[in-house]
Amino acid sequence: MTEVTQFVGKNILKTYNTSLFEIISLFLKMSDEQQSMLLEKARYLSDRRKKARIPCMIDATFYINGEPYNGFLLDVNGSGALIDTDRGYPIGHTLKIEYFDPFCDRPRKYVAEIVWSGSYAVGIKFMENF
Repeated sequence: MTEVTQFVGKNILKTYNTSLFEIISLFLKMSDEQQSMLLEKARYLSDRRKKARIPCMIDATFYINGEPYNGFLLDVNGSGALIDTDRGYPIGHTLKIEYFDPFCDRPRKYVAEIVWSGSYAVGIKFMENF
């Protein structure tokens, strides 16, 4: 989040534990120039993905240190996914995830690394099948 705070020139966003409503409110308080700069930065970051993510809502079970947790995949591609959760998990942690892939009619099982974590979701990068 430091990049965004420095980018807009104010210490507006301090943590990832910010609700969507708070983010929208902060965005609307920015000047037109700040909004434009932030949107350009967001476009740049989203363009770095090699494959587009497919929006979805797929029930998934993931295991951290052997403990099962349930969540929903909110978007997915062959490299990773965004998992809706009720709490954040440490970045760098590995997990196992299982879900049924409706796009190819079969179950998927991966070992993944948490690369982004917030209070409502985690971003994961698939490392290998298990």
